[in-house]
Amino acid sequence: MEVKTISSYAVLGAVVGIVVGLVAGYLVRKYIAEAKIASAEQSAQKILEDAKKEAEAKKREAILEAKEEVHAMRNELERENRERRSELQRVEKRLLHKEEQLDKKSEALEKKEESLQKRKQEIEVLKNKLEEQYIKEVEELERLSGLTSE
Repeated sequence: MEVKTISSYAVLGAVVGIVVGLVAGYLVRKYIAEAKIASAEQSAQKILEDAKKEAEAKKREAILEAKEEVHAMRNELERENRERRSELQRVEKRLLHKEEQLDKKSEALEKKEESLQKRKQEIEVLKNKLEEQYIKEVEELERLSGLTSE
């Protein structure tokens, strides 16, 4: 029975060895898998952080470009406004000059019209005097001649 006990102990030892080996293998495999998962999580976390940093940098760059573009557009608009104001001032000066010229011409025409009116009145007065003088002359001639103009 001694052979039987050794072989049963050997089988029991082998079974226990296999079970211990399986448990140890499972634990080692679990440890390695957990280490790989932790490493993958760290790697994913690093990738996320890098992506956030890169996104933040691109955001700052886009904001800076937008500010520069707004600044350039503002400068362009201000330049256009200055040009428009300058053109408006030139047009306004030209219009004022033309208005002054028209006022002067209008005044000259009014003076000329007044002068013509006065001359017309003077001519009318002279005409009336001439007609009166003519009538007086005809009456005087009729009286002197003793005849009528008929």
